[in-house]
Amino acid sequence: FYSLNPPPSSDHPEGFERICERLTVLSALRELNHCEKLDHRILIATTFEALLGQCPLYEQIEKTEYVLTKNSSVSYEKLCNDLGNLFDYSSEVVCEEPGQFSVRGGLIDVYPVNLDYPVRLDFFGDEIEEIRTFDPGSQRSTGTVDFVRILSISSNNSLERRGEFFKYLPSSVFWVLQEPNNLLHTSPLAFHET
Repeated sequence: FYSLNPPPSSDHPEGFERICERLTVLSALRELNHCEKLDHRILIATTFEALLGQCPLYEQIEKTEYVLTKNSSVSYEKLCNDLGNLFDYSSEVVCEEPGQFSVRGGLIDVYPVNLDYPVRLDFFGDEIEEIRTFDPGSQRSTGTVDFVRILSISSNNSLERRGEFFKYLPSSVFWVLQEPNNLLHTSPLAFHET
């Protein structure tokens, strides 16, 4: 979980990739918080500065995401429009990179910035019949999933707050701190705040 303080410029070669990795972590943590039974754990490697840095407001992130489930009813045209206009995804002939989508027939291929793989949404009218994962190189299906969470690329700094990362954490967290005395020396107040 990288520190993006200040955020990398759009022409920085690793900037977009790091933003995607941060969104992937935040999305996975949100998913854990929605699980009734935690059957797996996530290991997050990060720095103290990244933990305290700017993150999207937990309460606001739902407004910048789509949670799509198999057999759900979603307007095909509205989803295509929202991906391009509200979520800042680029419409391409072939969907190969995070932040891209492509449309053909009743299919929408989308590579969410918060996932490590793209998905193919198979529509019948305005109903999602199937959600398949696929290999971006060969474009062949690799499996199916029951739901997908798609986050927006757009970042609005007014909807971000320092230290917001802690709201994404589940109630049970095991911390491993390297050089805790150095952390206490550089940020003593951080260990006294809730």
